[in-house]
Amino acid sequence: MNLPETGRYLILSVNIYTIFCDDVRQEISGKFILIGVYSGDMNVNNGPATVPLSIWIEMTGLSAGHQNLDFVARKQVGLQRTEIARMHVGIEVNDPKLPVALPLQGLGVSIDSDCLVSLYVTCEGEPERLAGTLKVNAVFAEKSN
Repeated sequence: MNLPETGRYLILSVNIYTIFCDDVRQEISGKFILIGVYSGDMNVNNGPATVPLSIWIEMTGLSAGHQNLDFVARKQVGLQRTEIARMHVGIEVNDPKLPVALPLQGLGVSIDSDCLVSLYVTCEGEPERLAGTLKVNAVFAEKSN
């Protein structure tokens, strides 16, 4: 495969994959466990409530060397967006072809209506990119008097 080069930097396209789940835990061995993975929408049955949420992020194609990454999680109801969390990470990328994995853990998302929870990432000097979105359905039972 021929890849374009400019100067001493290899140009690769950055791919971002996200998995939304209830929690990410790390074993003593260093392996990660994703708990309560959402394969579709999140349904919140009792509420309004604050629900736990974690996001597993995997990126490929980052340039070799030190990279500064900024992540922002936002909740959107209609046209209104609210920031839930922000995380700055400095990482060393040894091989741009290998994935870099990062957990964003312990988000508490206040759910009182249907919404979208989205994760955005900014790589050094690049515009903000949407990394993933989870649709949240508030399916609260009506309270009886």
